This record gives sequence, structure tokens and C-alpha cells, in this order.
Amino acid sequence: MVRETAATDEKNKKKVQYNLKDNMFRFWYKYVPNGIGAIELDKGELYYQNAVKPRIAEYMGNVFEEMCRFYTLHSGIMGRLNCYVTTVGKWWGTNPGKRMQTDIDIVGLDKMSKKAVLGECKFKNEPVDKKVYEDLMDRNGLISREYMIVQYLLFSKSGFSEWVRENTDPSLVKKITLQEMYCIENT
Repeated sequence: MVRETAATDEKNKKKVQYNLKDNMFRFWYKYVPNGIGAIELDKGELYYQNAVKPRIAEYMGNVFEEMCRFYTLHSGIMGRLNCYVTTVGKWWGTNPGKRMQTDIDIVGLDKMSKKAVLGECKFKNEPVDKKVYEDLMDRNGLISREYMIVQYLLFSKSGFSEWVRENTDPSLVKKITLQEMYCIENT
């Protein structure tokens, strides 16, 4: 179990979440208890095909976000982002402009120069589209105002729509596919 606080709101005791850190345990507790009967009848494969596989993207969403945070931290330390990111987390809270709860999947901070990158992660079988891009841009101003946003990151399992590829400024919006994340250099 790990205690998480919203990035840039570490002292806010109301913005705390407790999550299972180990993805194997998270998978186990999400799927296995509901399938014990099928598993005991040696029908685990049927249970997987009918109950787990159709919903695996729901589970993988959080795993993918963790992968994206690691990628952001590594890229920031290696100097591949518009600031020297040394802390990565997520943010959640109320969007005052829309008066609704929202979250930011990736918040990468350069605490020394007070710069930040924001990111959105999509583990779906469809390309990231204009709406996802607009939603990310709409989250500007939600984290602490002491940080200047210098870059946006869009992470996608399935690539990007034509609109996103043609209408985003590559110096401001970095588009990262799952394939690119697998090719991360360790040097």
C-alpha cells in the first residue's frame, strides 16, 4: 500500500489516496475473487476470456499511467524534455472553471527552476484525438501557480489522430506512443 498526494498539493491532507503499489496484487484483487468458482472448476480460461479480457483496458489504464510517469521522469533527467524534471506524480481536484472533479495523469516538476510538464495517458485501441488534446490544454492553471507549464505530453497506446499530428506544435506538445516508450534508452 502506498500513500499518494496530489502533485504540488503535498501538504493538503484532503488530497491523499492510498493505492496498491504492486500491479500483480492489484490484478489479483480486481479479478481473481470474482472468478474463484470458475477457477476451481478448472474453467479459468473461460473466466479470463469472458470476464477479464473484455475489461483489461480498465486495469491497464493505471499501469500505463505508471509507465508514463516513469518515462517522464527518465526523459526529464536525461534532458529530453523542456525542463529538468526530477519529480513526477499526478494531480486531482476541482477544476474551478468547470466546477467539476478532474485529474492530471502526469505532472513532472523541475522544482529548482519552477517549471512543469503536464501529460495525459490513453491506453485505448483508438488514436488520441482533438478532444483529449483540448482536455489537456484545459488543465493548464490547475496545479500550483508557482510552476510555469513549459511542455505538454500526450501518451497513447494507439497513436494519434490526423488532427493531433497536424495541429499541435511539436516544441510544446510531445506525442509519445507505447512503442517509443519501449525503446527508452538507459544511458
